[in-house]
Amino acid sequence: MRNSGILRLRVQGPAVASGRIAVDDFVVLVRQVQTAIERIALVLRGEQSMRPGRRPADIERLARLEVVALELGSAHFQDIPGLTLVP
Repeated sequence: MRNSGILRLRVQGPAVASGRIAVDDFVVLVRQVQTAIERIALVLRGEQSMRPGRRPADIERLARLEVVALELGSAHFQDIPGLTLVP
């Protein structure tokens, strides 16, 4: 079954053996993914993705990720606040 609006991250490597990842590494990963999504949103809107200062509030709101599920070896994120796509 395909769920629209779901971004699934699967991380592999020696630092994530046995389906585990350090919280610090997970936070860095999620922040970098969030930044990439915000930059993509800016480009799609016709703006520069690399610019100083904070992102516009609407971009932050529209590109906001929420964790909706954690499974062995993967995390699922929802980009639509309030909509549960993974039970």
